[in-house]
Amino acid sequence: MKTLNKKVFVLAGALTVAFFLQTCKKDQTLLPQTATNELSTTLNQIGSLASVSELYEVTTLVKDTSLNHPLRLCSAANGMLYASSPVNDKIYGITQAGVTSTKAILPAHSNIVGLKAGESGTVYAALVITNSIVKVDKNNHVTNIPVSIGLNHPFDLAIGPDSTLYIADTDNHRIVKLTRNGTATILAGKTGVCGNADGTCANARFNNITNIRYAADNTLWVIDNNSPSSSFGQKLRKVTLDGTVTTFYRLGPTEGNVSISDFAVAKRDKEFNATGKENFFLGKKLFDSKAGQLNMVSHLSDTGIETVISPYSKGYMDGTGGQAQFFDVGGITVKPYGIFIADVTNFAIRVIKRRL
Repeated sequence: MKTLNKKVFVLAGALTVAFFLQTCKKDQTLLPQTATNELSTTLNQIGSLASVSELYEVTTLVKDTSLNHPLRLCSAANGMLYASSPVNDKIYGITQAGVTSTKAILPAHSNIVGLKAGESGTVYAALVITNSIVKVDKNNHVTNIPVSIGLNHPFDLAIGPDSTLYIADTDNHRIVKLTRNGTATILAGKTGVCGNADGTCANARFNNITNIRYAADNTLWVIDNNSPSSSFGQKLRKVTLDGTVTTFYRLGPTEGNVSISDFAVAKRDKEFNATGKENFFLGKKLFDSKAGQLNMVSHLSDTGIETVISPYSKGYMDGTGGQAQFFDVGGITVKPYGIFIADVTNFAIRVIKRRL
């Protein structure tokens, strides 16, 4: 099986996670790719969605060039935020007051993408190019976490309440479970075999998992693609702890030029009220040949209904959800007091809160 190189790199004025995907075996017919649509078509479809934009206010927690292209976000129980930067291989810490510091500097060209906060000030991170997982402890000491079955360009990871790690082993098209005692097994997917099939354990198929979250209802949620040749998130899939995979949400038929950049899971409805079931907050990007990249933040209910929080925009502006502009929506994390967004090429962490 031929393997091609993969890189995470910066393109003029915008951070792009781009990679040449490994070829894989195909044991089923893949869903067809949706043709690229005109900007107006996609915006018309989004315009038909309900909006709660005027219920929200967008502010800036921190905007500083020293926060170099923050790509993914995670939050700790003590209120700290952590951001990854594949540009300079750093993990940043951000306090609730917006004070930024360097949590860790990783080896050059590690290309850190996904990260999650563990217990007692620890952070775990997935290093794409070095095919490794690292732990940064409360004293900012970095150690490698051995994974006996080997990884192939892991893009993200999640942490269970018992400190089990669930790794998006992207180019192996599988989810790897790593227990606290170091035992590694394949939870779902089949090594080297891509596809779209729902099913249990080795009968399930993934193309390229780019994002993974552990939810409070003890399930995993992942962003996957419709095709192994695509590097953009196109569907949200649920994975139970026994390895059963189902597809919950797909981008619409007119969203062929839209991708899901990241998502957060929280028991919050579209108005940010507490709810008993898991809901989702999505960061979406619309790529248009004339306008470039536009960015949107939306809410997806537990019944699959999508509602706009901040409509497609390009730029930098705080204000109501309808007025605010984002230049490059990256990571999303949700705390009880707001939705936090990594605005990648604005070197900023933005906050979306319910208006008083």
